[in-house]
Amino acid sequence: MSKRKRQYRDIPRDATPGIRGCAGAGDLLPFIKLFCQATIMGKNLEIGSQAPDFEAETYGAEKVRLSDFYSKGTVALYFYPKDNTMGCINEACSLRDAEEELASLGVQVLGVSADGVKSHEKFRDKFSLNFPLLSDKSREIMDLYGVRWKLFHFVARRTTFLIEKGGRIAYIWNKVKSSSHAEEILSKVKELGL
Repeated sequence: MSKRKRQYRDIPRDATPGIRGCAGAGDLLPFIKLFCQATIMGKNLEIGSQAPDFEAETYGAEKVRLSDFYSKGTVALYFYPKDNTMGCINEACSLRDAEEELASLGVQVLGVSADGVKSHEKFRDKFSLNFPLLSDKSREIMDLYGVRWKLFHFVARRTTFLIEKGGRIAYIWNKVKSSSHAEEILSKVKELGL
């Protein structure tokens, strides 16, 4: 047994509750609860509230405003953790493949993560994405929407806001099925008559 393992095993169980994670599942409970607390700083937005407006950089360092999109129609504003990771690839490709049907219903997709513009451009090119990805390196947009992870504060929690024309939040997905998210959005847009 390694020296580190012996030292760890010798820590009195009651002296450090929750730190002896290997001793039993009950010891992990405080860490699991902490991990599951999703957001830090930021608003708790609800269905029916006004979507906070913001300006962000997209491809070619072009600056865009959210209100420029929702003044024309419905917006699916989705936050994701990181470019080129499995769940984010699945979600982005699901939305890419449904872009024509979403557009026919007047829905514009916008993706937001803390990755920079160059990373977004590579991600777009690699997977032929047909919608803008917005860079939030400062994490201000994540905080505005209350989607920043508490433990991993540098990334967004996978969340989507369906914003109707005029800027009212029509629906929020806090738990997203990355590979079938486009179908969820299409179904909700039709259900709500947006």
